[in-house]
Amino acid sequence: MKTALIERIIITSKLSDVLAERNLSQSELARRIGVHPSVVNRACNDKRGMNMRMQAAIAVTLQCQPSDLFSYTVKGS
Repeated sequence: MKTALIERIIITSKLSDVLAERNLSQSELARRIGVHPSVVNRACNDKRGMNMRMQAAIAVTLQCQPSDLFSYTVKGS
């Protein structure tokens, strides 16, 4: 059996849409989770990967599941 290596996991953010639906600004979310607003902005614009801890903190703050905020695609070799 051949095992494929995972080269990367692509995370696509749906965070901007969720924030808009909840009428919540990126700055307010950043304040609630204790990070600089640029961190949330980069996450909303898919310019920065987020670790699982940060994804969980956002999901808890927004009272949803991480899968409601981010989609994951595995790229293998």
